[in-house]
Amino acid sequence: HECAIGTYSDTPGQGNCTLCPAGYTTHNLRQTVCDSCLAGTFSPTDGSKFCSTCQAGSYSPVDNATFCTQCTPSGYQDEVGRTSCKICPNDQRAPRFGATSVVECTSLCKWGTIGEPLGDTGL
Repeated sequence: HECAIGTYSDTPGQGNCTLCPAGYTTHNLRQTVCDSCLAGTFSPTDGSKFCSTCQAGSYSPVDNATFCTQCTPSGYQDEVGRTSCKICPNDQRAPRFGATSVVECTSLCKWGTIGEPLGDTGL
């Protein structure tokens, strides 16, 4: 008896297949242990048939992740499958969690202050 992808049997040939826990999967039939989802990937449920790649704007810093974390407004991530976010340059910040481009990083005023007006600078 072969265990399906996403399941394993620690006693091969006995037909008792167990779902791999979230954060793990199997890549082949008849596995006796589950494989870790590597950093930058995740599997959200027991019995996942594959590890999903973290999308742009998110990351997973550890193996066996069950979800990806969105980048905070201090950073962004423009690539998939990453283990951290990139930091916005020059003390800039993105206006939201999960920014996917450095273009989203802007100079923001400190709370309670007013910045220079945007528009024609006369140059």
